[in-house]
Amino acid sequence: MEFKIHRRRDKSLESKQSLKKLLKNSTKLEPIEVALHPLEIRLAKYEHKYAMTSEEFHKKVYAGELEESVDFISWLGDYEQFLRLLQKAKFSAGKVSLGFE
Repeated sequence: MEFKIHRRRDKSLESKQSLKKLLKNSTKLEPIEVALHPLEIRLAKYEHKYAMTSEEFHKKVYAGELEESVDFISWLGDYEQFLRLLQKAKFSAGKVSLGFE
């Protein structure tokens, strides 16, 4: 079964302008470590609940071995966000990599 993640699109001009203003006025984004921490906690809960690592889960999802569920969709989103932030942290630290480890 293929996972399909639907994202709600906010088309209001006011929201887009507010976001642009916020990003323009932002001088520093929160540290990557701060963003990683809550993801690590959520990932650990899923790993404990389903008795597999997030890496194993990720491979099973893309191999089509798991049924779609709310937990799995959330876990997949959290894990992929975790991987992106980890790559960003490595890039920021000067450890540029082309793929996820």
